[in-house]
Amino acid sequence: MVTSRHRVDSARVQAAIAAAERLTSCEIVVSVARFFLGNVERTARRAFERLGVANTTARNGVLLFVVPSRHRFVVLADAGIHARVDPAFWARVTRAGCELFRGRDY
Repeated sequence: MVTSRHRVDSARVQAAIAAAERLTSCEIVVSVARFFLGNVERTARRAFERLGVANTTARNGVLLFVVPSRHRFVVLADAGIHARVDPAFWARVTRAGCELFRGRDY
């Protein structure tokens, strides 16, 4: 699922989500937020609950919360994912996201 308050290539994002979900058991939600002055991580945590990412049966929801105008993103995963995924994985995800922002590919 993609929620957006910022111009985004929804078809490209949906295709990337579908490809990622075919490789894993997680349920991925991407939320793209327009510019705001609040705390990005706190807003992402609220979105995690509001968008139902925390309500999956297997506790396998993942939220990618992106704020392009601030070059910030937050990845939040539910307990079922944390139980199976090594913390080094999240470091790689963060590095990859940072590289995309540097290249303005978001």
